[in-house]
Amino acid sequence: MKDNKFAYRIFLSVIIICIAVIGCPGLSWSAVNDWSGDIPHGTVWLNGDVQRITDNVRVPAGSTLTIQPGAVIKFIHYYNDFRVEGTLDAQGTAVNNIVFTEIRDDAGGDTNGDGGLSLPSRGNWKRIELAAGSTGTMDYIDVRYGGYNSLGQVWVNGGSLTMTNSTIQYSSTYAVRIQNSDPVLTDINYHDNTWAAISMDLGSNPSISGVTFSNNAVNGLQVDGGTMTADGFWDDSDIVYWLQNDIAVGTGVTLTVGAGQVIKFRNYDHDLFVNGTLDAQGTAGAPIVFTEADDDTAGGDTNNNAGTTTPHWNSWGRIEMTGPGNVINYAEFRYGGYSSTGQVTVNGGELTLTNSTSRNSVSDGVRIANSNPILTNNTYTNNGSAAISMDMNSNPAISGVTVSGNPINGLQLDGGIISADAFWDDSDIVYWLQSDTTVAADVILTVGAGQVVKFGDYHYDLFVNGTLDARGTAGAPIVFTERDDDTAGGDTNNNGEASSPAWGDWGRIELTGPGNVMDYTEVRYGGYSSTGQLTVNGGGLTLTNSTISNSVSDGVRIANSNPILTNNTYTNNGSAAVSMDMNSNPAISGVTVSGNPINGLQVDGGTITANSFWDDSDIVYWLQGDTTVETGVTLTVGAGQVVKFGDYPYDLFVNGTLDARGTAGAPIVFTEADDDTAGGDTNNNAGNTTPHWNSWGRIELTGPGNVMDYTEFR
Repeated sequence: MKDNKFAYRIFLSVIIICIAVIGCPGLSWSAVNDWSGDIPHGTVWLNGDVQRITDNVRVPAGSTLTIQPGAVIKFIHYYNDFRVEGTLDAQGTAVNNIVFTEIRDDAGGDTNGDGGLSLPSRGNWKRIELAAGSTGTMDYIDVRYGGYNSLGQVWVNGGSLTMTNSTIQYSSTYAVRIQNSDPVLTDINYHDNTWAAISMDLGSNPSISGVTFSNNAVNGLQVDGGTMTADGFWDDSDIVYWLQNDIAVGTGVTLTVGAGQVIKFRNYDHDLFVNGTLDAQGTAGAPIVFTEADDDTAGGDTNNNAGTTTPHWNSWGRIEMTGPGNVINYAEFRYGGYSSTGQVTVNGGELTLTNSTSRNSVSDGVRIANSNPILTNNTYTNNGSAAISMDMNSNPAISGVTVSGNPINGLQLDGGIISADAFWDDSDIVYWLQSDTTVAADVILTVGAGQVVKFGDYHYDLFVNGTLDARGTAGAPIVFTERDDDTAGGDTNNNGEASSPAWGDWGRIELTGPGNVMDYTEVRYGGYSSTGQLTVNGGGLTLTNSTISNSVSDGVRIANSNPILTNNTYTNNGSAAVSMDMNSNPAISGVTVSGNPINGLQVDGGTITANSFWDDSDIVYWLQGDTTVETGVTLTVGAGQVVKFGDYPYDLFVNGTLDARGTAGAPIVFTEADDDTAGGDTNNNAGNTTPHWNSWGRIELTGPGNVMDYTEFR
């Protein structure tokens, strides 16, 4: 008996020493307290104690609950809720975390007394809720196994929360849900949660940094769809913003996106509509990225599929800006364009886009409609259609362009009617005409120096019923050409050297309106289904210092017009350098011609019905058919003018009056097509034929007052 008492005393002493010195792991001596309903003001949950939540609990408004380091809070039932309307002060330490968990979790001991036979699982309690008006400070907290019938096991619902150095794990829903709140979340580990690490509505602006996450359905911050009705700030670059649905920035509202922020669109049909203002200003070292869910190169493996999928075109829609004052700097746009004309769309809004990249859109890189954006120092690469496209009502300012890998490495213009003054003056990018374009009456189209304009297909034309003002310079001429002409504006059709330019690959520029001016302009490879690639049809034109070449038809066609053509070159056209009808009186000087089947001015046959003047001695007049001067009409031929008859049966019948007054030094010459001694090699056969008798008919004078002085007939 004495031996038993002695042994008992020894055992009791060992236990006391064990508790005092090392805490005796495996033995639980902490207090277990049960709670339900309202928690009284000033309550303190002690270090090492287990607080067992048997029913819903609440920290009422005006009350404070303090939780000491090492405290463990366990929820008995799956529907148990911890609601804070007052103040929660839960500050653990790195060594002694505060733990919120479910009853089967043996953190803090085997509280349910089953000897560890049961294991904790997700969704076995509800949530910690920070309600409107509440204040929470949570440091070194470990929250586990909640989320039942809740948007998150930590729900900031209108309250104020500062959470630091904590872990949120094994929620059956979101780890943290933010609603109408601006919590501060710093150095938090989110892992193994069933839904997103964090989710929030559009009325919240959290401050999030120092994020670690793994194995959440969305390793990021999932943002609800809907309309943003107050200024928002997406400036938490340590976490990806995951757009769960369409989002609209309301009129008068500004969305600010911070440097380094990554934004991913969950699905192919999701868009960001900016009816207010988007202020997205990244930096060279921390660009903003808008991309799709599978793009792990930005923000990591956000969709938690370990890279089993890769990003691709058409995986989200567009950012569409209809509001004022949008600014985007150092941003990247990738893999969008679904069901839209561009993954970045300016539709009636304002935009200054600088130092940015739009790539891998299934449609255009940027779409401009009814807008005048400023696009500076941007890159457009590997998009599914044009680098940029725009309608007829837009006047962008574009400079510092880098393009590659787009089917159209340029600015594609819709076909249609330009109904207000327009400016094509962005010489760093090629304008690509996608269809017929018409400048309406009383409208001016100004084309800037150095601008290259390419026609996208052989049957496209530019009709100018208003006015074309195209003034290049000697060093920066304007060029109108076809899509395969890589010598102007580079490889715009993105086919390398697979094709080369050819005659007739676009139609014509037709001028029917007044006051057209073209200076230092090159017009190439047109003429399809027209009498000239540059046609003046009843309009006015002053054409100077320009080159018209490689038309499949005439270089310039004049009808019912009196253009001024000065110091121009006409070369390698398919027919005449210039042609005109009987009703035109051009003023032509300073002519250079070569390589045209008719190196001269081809005059249609027919009847001259109004006084006419053939007084352009720098170019040969080539009569293409019988010509008749009508009764009462005077044809004046100027000194030094050479007139050649294009074939042997052609005649000049003067029923009116011929006034042909040359000079001794500048006689007028009427001769035949092969006579290269007058006006040069007009028939472009390099002298392979010589003039001979009987190569044209006659000049027959039946009218009064004809005068011919210093004139030669051959």
